[in-house]
Amino acid sequence: MSDFRDYLQALEKAGQLVHVTKEVSPKFESAAHVRKSSDTDGPAFLFENVAGHPGWRLAAGLYGTMARLPVAFGCPMEQVVERYGAAVRAPIPPQRAAEGRCQEVVLIGDQADCGVFPVCVHSELDAGRYVTAGVMIGRDPETGILAVGLQRMQLKGPRLFGVNMPTERRVGRAALKAEERNQRFGVAVVLGAGPYVDLASQAKIPHAQPKLDVAGALAGRPIELVRCKTVDAEVPADAEIVIEGEFVPKAREPEGPFGEVAGTYGLLGNRHVFEVTAVTMRSDAMYQTALTGMPTTDNHVQGWPAICESIKRVAQHACPEVVDVHAIGPYYLAIVSIRKRLAHEARNVILSVLGATAGAPQAKYCIVVDPDVNVRDINQVLWALYTRVQPETDALIFPTMVGAPLDPSAPVHRHTSKLGFDATMPLGESRERYDRVVVPGVDQVSW
Repeated sequence: MSDFRDYLQALEKAGQLVHVTKEVSPKFESAAHVRKSSDTDGPAFLFENVAGHPGWRLAAGLYGTMARLPVAFGCPMEQVVERYGAAVRAPIPPQRAAEGRCQEVVLIGDQADCGVFPVCVHSELDAGRYVTAGVMIGRDPETGILAVGLQRMQLKGPRLFGVNMPTERRVGRAALKAEERNQRFGVAVVLGAGPYVDLASQAKIPHAQPKLDVAGALAGRPIELVRCKTVDAEVPADAEIVIEGEFVPKAREPEGPFGEVAGTYGLLGNRHVFEVTAVTMRSDAMYQTALTGMPTTDNHVQGWPAICESIKRVAQHACPEVVDVHAIGPYYLAIVSIRKRLAHEARNVILSVLGATAGAPQAKYCIVVDPDVNVRDINQVLWALYTRVQPETDALIFPTMVGAPLDPSAPVHRHTSKLGFDATMPLGESRERYDRVVVPGVDQVSW
């Protein structure tokens, strides 16, 4: 079984995968396909003829629209967040395998040339070719837990990358722990791990809880792992490509700019240096890329279930009757519907969501609505904002606190003021003044 290839087949069966046989350049052209497709609710792509990289197939846009999520999860969209939450609550640990197809080809040392991969240039001002879909896996030097995350990686040479490693994330924090010991930190970057590992890599859970256990629960079975050849890490046995390597302690080099999840550029900075020690892969490996930038595309969709699950979890601390949640764009806007029993219960929800640094730290705005408002219909949410909010009493402004890492408006890195709206109806008042105008029989009209 290959979770990655099974997912491609499922996308194709759902009419969401197109094979492109004409020659396509990995510089801008492949990304342009995904950009247009994401903007028009189009398909994912398997590029069969990549310019400059004969014999390689390039999979792109695998999470390019929200329509991919029911395919990945095998359930209706309305059940995705609950299914993700169930996986967080009931994880399934991985199991070890003696061998895996991800190691059919083993290239060590100078043989491990990452330049042969069709690594893409995505956005106009990107500094160069970036690995964007690689799930990074490394063993925390203190806890021994496999840290899992997704970081952008700028290809600088056949065996050299510059990596943006936010310190609040697992792999970045583990790398700093190793650096404090003056140790090289070995990790594996996995491409083509499949949707369960890809989606679990975004889980907003305590660092003591292994993300690969969440992946197992999403799959409904343990994820099979094999030991890496040159670093202390384990990777999904049936992945397409694994890049093994080490972070050099205290070494920093310029990296960026890069078109980021906020729809703006992550700018040039001195960032971690990653030296490749080995490459392993399937004998017929495919390369996977992911586009980010202006919402909505791969990174936004890939992170959506985890973000929404975390928003729901922290909101339930304030109101047990959370009906539904949604997050928009780079997840700076959280929308929560509740069945409130106390007059100002929505305010507690706003405080919980905007104040959560571990659960949903990217939320800059929070709108709380009643159950009659579909949180995934932005027109309904805006209608509630227009008709159920008095700015003087229902808008809550919070002074600077910890926020999203890529907000260009932030006065200080990772810090921002925040804003919440209580768009729920007051308790005890007549509902008639707030009722939505409805035309009967609309659902039965066709032409």
